[in-house]
Amino acid sequence: MKLKINGVARGQYKQLCSRSWSKCNGDESELSYKIRRAIKLGAETYLYRNGCRIIRYHNLNFLIDSNEIMTIWRDYSTPPYDVSEELKVSYQDSKNASHDTEKVLIKKPNKEDIHEKGFNKNIKINQKQTVKSLMDYGFTNYSEPTLYYVENLEDDITFNLSVDKETLEITDLCVLDENWCQHYDYQQYLMSDPNFRFAKKIYHKVNDILNRLQDDGIITGFEEGMYV
Repeated sequence: MKLKINGVARGQYKQLCSRSWSKCNGDESELSYKIRRAIKLGAETYLYRNGCRIIRYHNLNFLIDSNEIMTIWRDYSTPPYDVSEELKVSYQDSKNASHDTEKVLIKKPNKEDIHEKGFNKNIKINQKQTVKSLMDYGFTNYSEPTLYYVENLEDDITFNLSVDKETLEITDLCVLDENWCQHYDYQQYLMSDPNFRFAKKIYHKVNDILNRLQDDGIITGFEEGMYV
């Protein structure tokens, strides 16, 4: 199970490691990868009685509660735990290899679960959200009736989420090929060929985004492997 990264920890990493964040070019999935890599390659330096633990990576400390990264801070009073570039590359290679060999199985959706625009109606905006909180999170409102969230996935492939500003209901959730101004149906490709490499890459990046949006309390109803 992937470690959840709460919004506080995500913001702290961006401030503490601004150069690393700038290299992500705004890609939150890449940021998630870097944080999880630090946890994986770092060393556990303290275990609390309640099960919380501290992982040290270079001069960063990560406080983990159960399966969630809660907070991140720099600690210059303790010797750093450094990781070689070779080990980082090895970790990336093993991650790529696991994605390449892994078969992606997408559950065939029930007809009643699919919106007329083709996305899964079980994914909803969290009832605790407001227009202000969504815009603070990164949604835009260039078109007055709609709140819009977009992230680049790969080349000119983008993740797009549209929300009705008045009702806060999702009106569209799609992956677009911006070159051709049309949907990139990676899910259909994978249901036909579970080993389609590029579609698998898109699948994992979409999953990362939806997991993060759910971990951050923006959406509810997402499960890995579901047709979205």
